[in-house]
Amino acid sequence: MTSMIARLDTQQISGASNWIGMEVRHSGVVAHDGGSTEFHTLIHPTADRAELVVYDLTGAEVARHPINPDAETIRWPAAGQGDTVANGGYLLEVESWSGTQSLTPTTVDHYASVTEVVLGAGGAELILDGLVRLPADALQSVRRPIA
Repeated sequence: MTSMIARLDTQQISGASNWIGMEVRHSGVVAHDGGSTEFHTLIHPTADRAELVVYDLTGAEVARHPINPDAETIRWPAAGQGDTVANGGYLLEVESWSGTQSLTPTTVDHYASVTEVVLGAGGAELILDGLVRLPADALQSVRRPIA
């Protein structure tokens, strides 16, 4: 049994290693190291206003930015403002409203580069941008880097 599990773990790592150098889309932690990142979101269709809310890894809110509720993509930090945000990991979500009614917050997705594949407690995990550990089953898509 132990041998079979070891073989399955090896197969998971081997298969996922093909993603090294690729970009994966996910809604987890954003590794910020300067520039800005493009995010994809589906804001509630009845929203008339929305804000991008930024949290540090302890869950504390660190920033809030108004965004266009019709936008399908947004950038954070805004172009040219990346060096004003401390490097590290962040979680982002969109809060939106229709009039005074608060709507269900939505996640934001982004692409990050796979730099390594490791075996975690639950199977293969991807190391993204050298900071974020993402279980392989939490990614949404894989693509070649856009030049």
